[in-house]
Amino acid sequence: MTSAKPASNASVDTKVAAQNIRAKIRVEEENVRASSKLLSREADDLVGFLFLTGWLVACVAVSALWATGRIPTLAAIVLNALAYSVAHEQEHDLIHNLYFKTPAVQHVVFFLIWIAKSNMPPWWRKKWHLHHHLESGQKVDVEERIIGIGLPIGPKRILITLTSLFSSLVMDDLHEAIPDFSRRNLVVFSALVIWSNITVAWHAVSMFAPAAAAVVFQHAPWLAAYSPFVIGFAVCIAWPNMLRQFCLVLITTWCHYYGDIPEDDVFYQVQVLNHPVLLPFQLFCWNFGATHVVHHFVTRQPFWVRTLVYPLVVETLREEGIPVNDLSSILRNNRFFLESAEAEKEEGEKEAQSSPKGKEKEAEKVMKEGVRTRSQKIRGN
Repeated sequence: MTSAKPASNASVDTKVAAQNIRAKIRVEEENVRASSKLLSREADDLVGFLFLTGWLVACVAVSALWATGRIPTLAAIVLNALAYSVAHEQEHDLIHNLYFKTPAVQHVVFFLIWIAKSNMPPWWRKKWHLHHHLESGQKVDVEERIIGIGLPIGPKRILITLTSLFSSLVMDDLHEAIPDFSRRNLVVFSALVIWSNITVAWHAVSMFAPAAAAVVFQHAPWLAAYSPFVIGFAVCIAWPNMLRQFCLVLITTWCHYYGDIPEDDVFYQVQVLNHPVLLPFQLFCWNFGATHVVHHFVTRQPFWVRTLVYPLVVETLREEGIPVNDLSSILRNNRFFLESAEAEKEEGEKEAQSSPKGKEKEAEKVMKEGVRTRSQKIRGN
């Protein structure tokens, strides 16, 4: 079921709606936590440790099965992607300091997650994620803009969605909007991202162009010695995370709104995405599209609690006016209001026409129209 995008929300008191939603979420959280000792706040460290151990053991086991030829490459990639999706949720929980609150323990877990995900360091991400909650949907929202939110569907957004390596395409825009954003740090902290993409390319060439790989190894035999390690890294870490990251970026930049929403009003920040067509993508990001709106209203919930709370509050979210399955938002460049998306499109068309290339196209259009008119007159005579 989809909810139509309202032209405006003038009839909704968003502050009251947000209060009602928060109250409902907190009531249901208490009910969930009271249902089992494992779900109590006192058990958060234990459950967090069980999840940490679980995804680590799963990754090692899957990688070992692949290395010994017991499971195919595709199975290893998919299974490890599922495991790394849990690692991502734990990273997010620790960014909010929900468990493992001893700094030394947090740093160790952050390091394990950093290597496992081979993405931006959790310490770097922590700064911009907390900033995201303060500035969600605004031009200074680094965390969402760096993964393409607000961009029109086109080559740039598609490349950024495929791999975070292409976040560099928007770093100048980010620096212009946020002077505190360091382009140098983005490049330096992307070391594992760059390495992961190299291993993926290496593995792809080895798989689909073995003759080319053989020529390279013939001229640089020392590379052949490293090839098993590189391919192992690609299959067990890089490819799974590329799959996981693609699904997460697609869903998060779909469920967030950007560019035309009021500051400091959580009501406008996120929609509920629970459409069945998105389930294959949700599978690799812990049902992010459906549950993330709950996190924006109440941030201090571990991911397993939020997952259990979501189905108990989704009807309240709908009743209070939160958009549900506003699938066309991605075609509006994540704008909340239809009017602002249309106005932005018109402004872009005017700018295109006023540019030198736009003027050339307009002149060409006029010339073609003139030729067509003259041809019609000649045929008429």
